[in-house]
Amino acid sequence: MDAMKRALFCSVGIALLACGPIGGRPIAVTSSSPPPVASPSSSASPSPASPVEVLSIVYLNGNITIHLLTVSQGSATDRLLLSNRPVAVLDANQRGALITTTNSTRLVWLDFDTGAVRALPVRSAGEIEWGALSPDGTQAALSVRHADLRSYEILVVDLASGTVRLLLQVPASAYNRAGLYIWRWTTSGILVSPAVWDGPRFGLSILDPKSGKQTPLAHEQVDILSPDSTMLAAAGHADLGDVQFDGQGVWPNQLKAWHVGRPTLVIAEHKNRAFNAFDVGDDGSVMYLADGAPWNANGSGPNEAPPAPDMGIYVESDGESVQQLREVRVGQWAAGRFVGPGLALVAKIVNQGPAGTVEVDLVRLCSGSGCTPTTQPVETVSGKYPQPSLILLRQVAAA
Repeated sequence: MDAMKRALFCSVGIALLACGPIGGRPIAVTSSSPPPVASPSSSASPSPASPVEVLSIVYLNGNITIHLLTVSQGSATDRLLLSNRPVAVLDANQRGALITTTNSTRLVWLDFDTGAVRALPVRSAGEIEWGALSPDGTQAALSVRHADLRSYEILVVDLASGTVRLLLQVPASAYNRAGLYIWRWTTSGILVSPAVWDGPRFGLSILDPKSGKQTPLAHEQVDILSPDSTMLAAAGHADLGDVQFDGQGVWPNQLKAWHVGRPTLVIAEHKNRAFNAFDVGDDGSVMYLADGAPWNANGSGPNEAPPAPDMGIYVESDGESVQQLREVRVGQWAAGRFVGPGLALVAKIVNQGPAGTVEVDLVRLCSGSGCTPTTQPVETVSGKYPQPSLILLRQVAAA
């Protein structure tokens, strides 16, 4: 399952405003202690030269609703693009989105200016699982599963002419039969990882868009990339003596961030906590979630135990973290993106279940001890079992 799809299955809810620092540099702590936090710098994200645009995608029990959010001069506006449609988003830039339809077997282009949907000549008897747009927006790289549901090929399609060329064949014996996950197409090449359907990805390589040659860049787990693709972050497991994790796998109780080619740095770790890296800025700032186990101890349903005071959204910068938003229930927060100096968009589930509601807020982040974040509601979407994700839209480079 790709990063966007996985993000849609994270949980969220109602925000409570939080406080300033409650600790120093990250160290291993006991379950009775809050995770270390302190104060982020005001440069939590790069200063935007123009309005920042984010695609808000809400999964609604098989369909999705897409909104375009624009952040400018400290405020945000919202525009509905698609409502409750059976599609999936592979990638997007400021011009439009690369989308699949018909159970992810056909490729289409959604134009943000006109709202028009244009079919592209790419079909798969298996599934078009992952994709990325080229920096100039003229091409797309696609991971396409064959009809045997085991082998893959990486295709490059010209979005104007529809010309398709084969870049790489991925046999069923490679990458745990899940192919290559396509992160992003940069000016240096296409960033890929060995894919995993329902788990973390380990390793990062650059795939030459002409020759198909792969060059390794990192061997560690990768959960998220910064906009310029130089900073990485990931939540993994460390032996801290946790209790049983009542969810899939083990407690993701340790959060790391690092620059490509440099040693990893532990920025937070906590016994019996589930960390999730929401975003990482080009300057290395990380927005992350500290949460509890998603399920009850007997596995009978969602964890409804009251969250600990330290659970919620944090921003780490220059070796220190600040708790920004607390939570009123486990699984409340789903997504977050830096959208300017001291600004972020965060997504929360106000109501779960068959009549659920998602809200996306613009947050003015806490920048020092004793300050309180402020929030501005931007978007509300209601429907069956809603799960949100946020995609920061990249500017289109000159051809």
